[in-house]
Amino acid sequence: LIRTGWAVDQLHVRSTFGKRDGGRRMLPGWEDPGSEMLAFVLPRGFDAERSRMSKGDCVTVSEQDPLQDRVGEGIIQDVKPGVMVVQLFARFNNDQGKVWRLDKAANRVVYERTFTALLQLASTEKRPPCCDVLVSAEVGGVDDWVEAFQKGGAPRIAPP
Repeated sequence: LIRTGWAVDQLHVRSTFGKRDGGRRMLPGWEDPGSEMLAFVLPRGFDAERSRMSKGDCVTVSEQDPLQDRVGEGIIQDVKPGVMVVQLFARFNNDQGKVWRLDKAANRVVYERTFTALLQLASTEKRPPCCDVLVSAEVGGVDDWVEAFQKGGAPRIAPP
């Protein structure tokens, strides 16, 4: 992963700033540990053009292996020559001399928005009119196919 640009290791923390305490409302099952901005010193020879990580990407911060010693998730806020700034959504304890690793991660923002939309849809008492239209009309013979399948027979024509 490091060789192909999906991860960067041997990172030292230049500074931490913008600490925010947790406690705000999150998605069900998620706690808010707070966040902190970290400025990592990029290793010599870091090629931003070859790297798969850029501003706005989600990353996982760990000591050596994200599967074993993950610290938290973050979003890259800025990449400048020699420095990468990450907003980390976790409590961070920086020991002097410790080196860190960043791995590109799944897009947390898309996940959160999708999950929130599904929660809103499931928790509404009355469906919006557009949802009523979607579930009330027969769609391309799918209803006939499902009915035949439920009766134990295999439909002869697959839905389009």
